[in-house]
Amino acid sequence: EEDDADRRQSRLPALRQHIESLGHPAYRAQQLLEWAYRGATSYDAMPNVPKALRTELAGWARVRSLETIDSSESSDHRTTKLLFRLPDGASIEAVRMTGRNSDGGERVTICVSSQAGCVYGCKFCATGQGGYVRNLSQGEIVEQVLYFLPSVTRAGPPPAISNIVFMGMGEPFANYGPVMG
Repeated sequence: EEDDADRRQSRLPALRQHIESLGHPAYRAQQLLEWAYRGATSYDAMPNVPKALRTELAGWARVRSLETIDSSESSDHRTTKLLFRLPDGASIEAVRMTGRNSDGGERVTICVSSQAGCVYGCKFCATGQGGYVRNLSQGEIVEQVLYFLPSVTRAGPPPAISNIVFMGMGEPFANYGPVMG
């Protein structure tokens, strides 16, 4: 488990190495990550990355791995709950909640999952009753947050996220490495 967490946290060097093995400069890896964190959902949305590299990468890995399979919204439109399917078929939940701070400013909280299922099986928790499937990778955790940011093709600045909480599926301390990453 610890080796797996360490491996997940060292993705940038591995991505640099892969980019270089394709005959491109290593700095392209940083460009790819910047686009991913800006909300790009495909390689075609990365105009400063050469088309040849984008084409090669499209056959190697997806920009996003979560597939939305269900969503629900509160009647006041301040809470959105999403159910995602992971590439291996497991499912997780994430929620976006908006509210007001004590000073009247808007607060945006993203609630993310750290595991598909949960190993503890607490009697009061529906997630625990479903059983444990696996820990999420650092990328799968981050992608839940990125999903709620507007795409780079949408106009306007992204909303400020005030809080990120681990109150979705799983026990965060049971997946410590990726959660802290």
